[in-house]
Amino acid sequence: NSFSHGISDILFNKIMRYVTGHVAIRFNERGGVMREIFRDRLRAFEAVKGEPVIEEANEAIGMFARAIGNGRSDNIILVGVDTKKTAGDKALKEVEESFRLTEGKWKDIEDLSRENPGIVSEEKARYLNLKMNDTLRVRFRNMFGQDQAARLTVVGIMKNDNIFMQPVVFLEQDRAKELLGYRPWETGSLSLTIKDPQKNAFALADRIHKRLKPGIAEIYA
Repeated sequence: NSFSHGISDILFNKIMRYVTGHVAIRFNERGGVMREIFRDRLRAFEAVKGEPVIEEANEAIGMFARAIGNGRSDNIILVGVDTKKTAGDKALKEVEESFRLTEGKWKDIEDLSRENPGIVSEEKARYLNLKMNDTLRVRFRNMFGQDQAARLTVVGIMKNDNIFMQPVVFLEQDRAKELLGYRPWETGSLSLTIKDPQKNAFALADRIHKRLKPGIAEIYA
């Protein structure tokens, strides 16, 4: 019993919390599984307002990419993180425990004087032969299906025990959205962290789904 409850706690609060959220609200355009975009960002956040079980609602901005380091290449996931968002002491402590920076500071990804500053996991940095201030070249396909290339600057190296997060490269959220083709009024999907997810997730998802049901469209002739 103790063992199974321990695994359940880690699954919901240490893995799902950061990988997908306890509840994920995904918007797929034109049937494309990888084309996660919603044109009305404010409406998406309005749909989750007033829910006491929601602890945190974040934009989930991410994209698979091919990274070229120094003499080696590998697959990564570009993820936008909102470092400007205020968080409570508990939330900040959990983030610091899960993503322990061995070099650099989280605020460094907001530095506009550097070209696309990013934070890389220790394992990925080692594999790609990267160190602080190195250039990491990435290739990816944006929201419009266009092949893009960009250069990132390594401003931080993090250590984490979650194997699902080791391919992740963090960028400042607005910069990540710009690179991936999102406009300011658009979002990818929402990731919700909630209280007692095993009890509340299904009911919360049903309520939000009803609020996002399209209204009647009128066409004047």
